Amino acid sequence: MNDHTLAKQKLLVVGACAWMLSGCMAATSDEQGADEYEDTTGTQNPIVGGSKASGYAFAALVDMYSNGYPSAACSGAVIAPRVALTAGHCVLGESGWKVTLPYAGKQSQYTTKASTTYKGYGGSVDPDSQDLGLVFFDQPFDLPAYPTIQGAELPNGTKGMNIGRIDNGNFSTTDLFVSQPLTLNDAASYGFPYDYIASEIIQSGDSGGPVVLPGGAPFTIVAVNSGAGGGTEVLARTDAVASWIAQEIQNHGGAGTSGGGGTAGGDPGGDDPGTEACQGTAEAEPNDFHHPQTLAGTLCGKTDGPGDEDWSTWQVAGAGVHYEVAVSGGDARVVMWKYVGGSYHAIANATPQRITNTSNGPGPYYVAVWSPSGATAPYELSLDTN
Repeated sequence: MNDHTLAKQKLLVVGACAWMLSGCMAATSDEQGADEYEDTTGTQNPIVGGSKASGYAFAALVDMYSNGYPSAACSGAVIAPRVALTAGHCVLGESGWKVTLPYAGKQSQYTTKASTTYKGYGGSVDPDSQDLGLVFFDQPFDLPAYPTIQGAELPNGTKGMNIGRIDNGNFSTTDLFVSQPLTLNDAASYGFPYDYIASEIIQSGDSGGPVVLPGGAPFTIVAVNSGAGGGTEVLARTDAVASWIAQEIQNHGGAGTSGGGGTAGGDPGGDDPGTEACQGTAEAEPNDFHHPQTLAGTLCGKTDGPGDEDWSTWQVAGAGVHYEVAVSGGDARVVMWKYVGGSYHAIANATPQRITNTSNGPGPYYVAVWSPSGATAPYELSLDTN
């Protein structure tokens, strides 16, 4: 990771979240005019905004209560009909929990029953205990399938995806979002023997959200979001308490069906036979951020489920080039950055499917297409500079 001298105290729990958050709406590209982008908004790593986690029926909003009153918010996952998984610090010190499944009929239950082995306190992650908690219910949640819990530590370099209720700093009371895949490594050498460590993505309110392996059903949860700071995040490994989780599930009604079931949201399979064939260059995998495909005219691609991002690139020789980048098909969305002076600058969208502006100088552009619902569907991405 970036900081090999990471101190334990730098990683703060990311569970506490204000119920009311303020924010600003980005200016549209028409409002920006010839400025094209803000010089002060450059980033070293362009990240696609969180894709809506509607392909994960088990993903849960967790609202905490203290003495009968709302106190804070976390994220979580229903892992058995009567059991939800979250972070230990989302359980410790609270007296009630409301768990809602936004992508499984908005099922919701309140309970006062929970358990954790976590011993931490205050605003920092306790590295000496496992930051996982379980919440129990008298009535079952109804899901087509329940996720598998990882029971053995994964090798360094394994890819995982964070799920949580924060989308680019915006707190949601209705939705959860899934990140792009990130690299997981053992955090023991950083002083966190029960965790993975990765580049920082999670924010306040994401705590307890599941960390899942990429791919479709059956889904596997390998950790939960625990703490972050200084460009890194720690994720509490499920394998560290796998036997305890299994025993508590057995004590509270047993496991539901794992694997083989469908997931809520998204197109479950393949191209729409009613969609006219795309006339253009076919995408060639890999076309991720590090291997973007050249965009010229029309590019024919396909979103391949939750977490998939298709990247392409094009460039202008100077100022005054008016352009339009647009995507159509399924629920595909497009975002774009311009690389100038060692930083990536986001170009504002006119709509989620269209970006139009005029270049203020030379430089390459990087374009990402993804599906916020995690659908598998064809799309057309076009570039017009006339």
